[in-house]
Amino acid sequence: MDWELLKQQLESGLQIPFTIEQLTTEQCLKMTTTMNEKQEMWSTEDHKYLYFILEQGEQGCTALKAENAHLTARERTLTEMLVEAYKIGASIERGPSPKKGREKPFEPFRNWLLEHYNNHSLQETPETFISQFSLQETKIPMLLQLESSYDEAVYSEMKKLLQSFFADDIFLIPLYDKEWLLLASEKVLNASEDELPDEKESLEEQLASLCQGLHEMLVTEWMGECLLSVYYPINPSKSLLQAVTQLKESLSLGRLFQYENKIYFPWDLHLERLLYQISEQQKLDFVEHIFNKQNYKMDAETELTLEHFFEMDCNVSETAKKLYIHRNTLIYRLDKFKQETGYDIRSFKDAVLVKVAMLLYKVTKRQ
Repeated sequence: MDWELLKQQLESGLQIPFTIEQLTTEQCLKMTTTMNEKQEMWSTEDHKYLYFILEQGEQGCTALKAENAHLTARERTLTEMLVEAYKIGASIERGPSPKKGREKPFEPFRNWLLEHYNNHSLQETPETFISQFSLQETKIPMLLQLESSYDEAVYSEMKKLLQSFFADDIFLIPLYDKEWLLLASEKVLNASEDELPDEKESLEEQLASLCQGLHEMLVTEWMGECLLSVYYPINPSKSLLQAVTQLKESLSLGRLFQYENKIYFPWDLHLERLLYQISEQQKLDFVEHIFNKQNYKMDAETELTLEHFFEMDCNVSETAKKLYIHRNTLIYRLDKFKQETGYDIRSFKDAVLVKVAMLLYKVTKRQ
């Protein structure tokens, strides 16, 4: 059964990360015993994680895992109900399976890719696939999450649309029901040999510009929102699995820390990657320390002001323009924030502390 689809649905609805775990027979027995003792529960927990048992086999069982602190009691109950409904096929409308009908040419490659990704392998791409799909040249890897489920008609239309956008042949493969891996030629980057060195865009700027255009086209032409992550150009024969790992990590981190965005770049997520590894209690404690010294409660206006201030590199004039307010109005807001919290974000030290607290605040405020 395609548990990845269920995982994607839960992550999309709850905006929190889940993982699919393969547990030993001993672990499964311990968990199911606990669940049987609490007949009203369809999940179990340890000191940090919640486990929702998906299916059991001779070698153990498959479970959906999430951090305790990420789920409220109500969300846990809703997740249990969704898992159970999915297991029995009631109230969940699943998209068509990629394996329905005759096997697609890319199906063996897709299976190889997912198997090695799930096993955290960084193996090089087998020569058979390299020659079959022309993966010798440098490509720009992207990961798309769409609202549309995959079937043969959708695949054909999507590939035609993308090839029109890139004005070149592209490699497109559905990884899961609504998740697509795209490899485009590096020739689409818009650097010009005629530009002066100071005028040339950086590689990151070129990739960002490309993704912005692609996202706008997909939203306009595909009649639905989508999420997109991109990675640096790679040689697919050598580092495709590494790129897929980075793409999926960027998408997960972006949805968690930058949920207001739709495009996620790995070079913009270094701090988020570090903060994600902090325990939930440490996150809560840090936010409490920064924002709640005097029972301070952040309103939407202040949150927007701080976000734009950091986005504009703490430049008062540029931030005021971004917010369409007078410079003195912005200074008043910053002074008010300093008075209420004790932090002056025009100071580098205080700006760093508040920036970190803002990232963690986005994750913890929903608790």
